[in-house]
Amino acid sequence: MIKDTSNMNWHDLKDTEVLYLDIEEMRNLINKGIEKSCSLSKLCLKIKSTQFYNILKNTNEGISVKTLKEFMSYLQMDFNSINRKITEIRKGNICSIKNPKFPISFENTRLGALTGHLMSDGCLYYDNSRKNLIRTKYCSDDWEGIKLFTEALNEVFGEVHFNQETIRNCIQIRIGT
Repeated sequence: MIKDTSNMNWHDLKDTEVLYLDIEEMRNLINKGIEKSCSLSKLCLKIKSTQFYNILKNTNEGISVKTLKEFMSYLQMDFNSINRKITEIRKGNICSIKNPKFPISFENTRLGALTGHLMSDGCLYYDNSRKNLIRTKYCSDDWEGIKLFTEALNEVFGEVHFNQETIRNCIQIRIGT
């Protein structure tokens, strides 16, 4: 099978990333898994994860990319069938991206605008708080530039969480991984 390199999908993310799906969609998937395996405990054993118990108990529970891939493979479902059902991507308590726009197309013209902004007034830098973590920073003394950058960012990826601060009359936008 030839991999499509013009798009990035949720299953291309790191296995440790946590995805939050529409709760009704997640419950429907779990019910399909229960039907196939005969019980929730057998399903958890087959997938080697107990996350399904937490998801059914708590409506605000995510699932790791690794577990979701194994689960979708077990159900013999196309990974792309849940693209629009993903409501959030998180790594910690703060949502990284709300309503991500999967698949993210590398042919999107707005991605070129983002690249242009980053090449002129942005940078990638190592975050010393974690090992091998690269973050993105964009700086501008012009609110119009900040507005255009954040609009392009949200149009390409979804509602992206970022930190904003002003240092020496320059507005800085810092984005996670």
